[in-house]
Amino acid sequence: MYNSCSNRCNFVLLSRLNFQQPGKDIVPVRHLITKESGKAPASEWRLPTALKPIHYVVRLQPITGGNFSILGHVDIEIEVVETTTNVTLNMYAIDALEQSIKVEPAGGGAGVGIQSTSFDAIREFYTVQLDEALYFALTQFEAIGARRAFPCFDEPSLKATFDITLGRLDTMTAFSNTPIKSTTPIGGQPGWSWDEYETTVLMPTYLLAFVVSDFAQNTTTTSTGLPYGVVARQQTIANSKYALDKGPQVLEFFEIYFQIPYAEAKMDMVATLDFSGAMENWGLILYGEDVMLYDPAVNSLDDKQWVMRFIAHETAHQWFGNLVTMGWWSHIWLNEGFAEFLEYYGTDFVSDIYHWSNNGQRYLMGYYPGSHDS
Repeated sequence: MYNSCSNRCNFVLLSRLNFQQPGKDIVPVRHLITKESGKAPASEWRLPTALKPIHYVVRLQPITGGNFSILGHVDIEIEVVETTTNVTLNMYAIDALEQSIKVEPAGGGAGVGIQSTSFDAIREFYTVQLDEALYFALTQFEAIGARRAFPCFDEPSLKATFDITLGRLDTMTAFSNTPIKSTTPIGGQPGWSWDEYETTVLMPTYLLAFVVSDFAQNTTTTSTGLPYGVVARQQTIANSKYALDKGPQVLEFFEIYFQIPYAEAKMDMVATLDFSGAMENWGLILYGEDVMLYDPAVNSLDDKQWVMRFIAHETAHQWFGNLVTMGWWSHIWLNEGFAEFLEYYGTDFVSDIYHWSNNGQRYLMGYYPGSHDS
């Protein structure tokens, strides 16, 4: 909680976040649910409504080796909706290196250093060591993980635009929600470069994402010229052909079905290790390898159907969940219920296996009511 200004102001921070390879020293923590657990009103966990974020400028440099840290900087433009004496935002496991954080009128500002003191492998960054001791970093910010990377207004209704810059080794590639605008060397750090990305559409913090890795990419375009790519490990990129073929088709289907164009400037689908299910980050969907990659020499038709359903589901989220977002997590069924139902329509349109219309009807009659349980 920090002193505020009136009208619009900038909140500027430099950050450092430590992370580590999951291993035997990482012990899962499970919270017991008791009769007392639900008594605290949700409002106690919500941010005040006097302020709302307008725009973030975020610069992050994952050090995928050595001390496994992330250096960063965030500049937040804030609109003052109501008179207030405080700026309150979400920040977890981040400590100020200098004892002064300034909030100044927009157009001016000052930054200080911050340093993370802990790491949560489930909510924040995954680092996986392969046989050749190569590391990669990726994000999973839903539901409340963004606050572990940088101070922010980490609630689904508080949408803003983002300018992202990622630092990476020249031997690696970085992906975020939007196309790369420019790449420049990092001064004083030979072998490192900054990738600056186009400004995102208006979106909540939980949909922000990035991947820094040595993965390979194959690309195509939709019929309207939208860049569309698949990203996977060098050893598995050949198995992304089915996803690259069907992904653009299902995206174009939903554009026609909703009569609303896809909002971002590109789409990439990333298949990665140690990732459960998939995450519908806007323009950068993340999948576990088992739900995006298909090898006809090894996988069954059931596996192929499973891949197609996941692609259709996550693509539907680009409208239900991303474009139209619930105000709070108690209404997550608005995201998942509609995406679950619409995945059958998308799959039915592009599937080369069989028609899924009956499955969609069964879902509507039997399973859909259960999706309202939030």
